[in-house]
Amino acid sequence: YIKVKVDSPDEASDIAVKGKLEKVSGVELVELNTHKFSGLISALTSLRRFSMALMFGMSLALLCVLLNHFKLGNAFQVQVRKTMSVLGARGGQVFLPFAIEGLVEGALGGAIAAGLLMAYGSVFESQINSMFVAIGYHPYHLQFKTLALALFCAGTFSGVAGSLWAT
Repeated sequence: YIKVKVDSPDEASDIAVKGKLEKVSGVELVELNTHKFSGLISALTSLRRFSMALMFGMSLALLCVLLNHFKLGNAFQVQVRKTMSVLGARGGQVFLPFAIEGLVEGALGGAIAAGLLMAYGSVFESQINSMFVAIGYHPYHLQFKTLALALFCAGTFSGVAGSLWAT
């Protein structure tokens, strides 16, 4: 029994090496292990699909919560507008506090989401990627700073849009 490890960039050269080894006198059997990590890769693929389904479900739940929040905010703002109009306030004086509130809440939510994403990226992503690359599995490489900025902007925009939609 002799074990030979071939360092080749692709499967075609592995097959060529296998063919050459089979021609050597005294060689009875040459096995080519092309699926050495297939179980791990399929488990990782299943885990990724489960994670995506979980994120989709959580996103739908979040959307329902946000829509309910906007509905309740609208009911509250209608009451405040009626009260302020009775007191003699103009439209801009009623509109501005709600716009600022939406801006602050959205920016805070976006900053929390961006911070959590950056924390994940700095703690886990490099370790996990290096482990996966070592076994031949290449995960997605994401630009965490760009995604964090997009999350912050989306949070700020959704906060302002929700407040303006309610008014």
